[in-house]
Amino acid sequence: MTLFRYQTIVTLKSEQEDWSLTCSSLFHLLMALLFFISLVL
Repeated sequence: MTLFRYQTIVTLKSEQEDWSLTCSSLFHLLMALLFFISLVL
């Protein structure tokens, strides 16, 4: 949860930069995917 909060702060600070928003979205998507896989396995 702390990591997610930190990532959100970073995203808000660099909101004007499209690449950082894209990286943040991909990061959250990857974390969600890994969490889902760990639940299945």
